[in-house]
Amino acid sequence: MTPADQRAAALNIANDVRRQAAEIKRQVANGELGVIDVLHGHVPDDLAAGAGVLTIDVLLMAAPGIGPGRARRILRDAHPGGSTRVVDVRRRPLARDRLARAFDLVAPRDTPRRTRADR
Repeated sequence: MTPADQRAAALNIANDVRRQAAEIKRQVANGELGVIDVLHGHVPDDLAAGAGVLTIDVLLMAAPGIGPGRARRILRDAHPGGSTRVVDVRRRPLARDRLARAFDLVAPRDTPRRTRADR
């Protein structure tokens, strides 16, 4: 295999992994897959590689009602330490459980928040 062929093969693999990560984010956004499911590794086998490249903050922000501020608060409260990639947190049960508990505490509400226009 020539170096150009190796680069092309590696690029195809990388693109597949990015597509899988995007599909996980789409499923989390649509409610088909939960953040905690992804943290515990309960993702379809065809999307498993995509979960490995996602960072926790990107995964949290894919969930409805979680923006950058709330994602930072969850990460601060859970302090998973070390890398914030999903695959690394999965390997550390204590960090994974702390993150799941912190997400449950600030999960999106069923009732919408009041805005200034509502007042």
